[in-house]
Amino acid sequence: MDVASDEMAMLAFAFIIAKYWVSVTSLAWYWYAIVFVVFIIKPLMAMIKN
Repeated sequence: MDVASDEMAMLAFAFIIAKYWVSVTSLAWYWYAIVFVVFIIKPLMAMIKN
């Protein structure tokens, strides 16, 4: 599967969740920052190793 189409599908899925599950969008900003940091650690470490 093409990586770009996979990423676009995940983005669309995230927008659907945000539209129909309103409590997700009402979270404080730091929850989004925590999730971002947790999920960026592995790709960032792989990028640094190369």
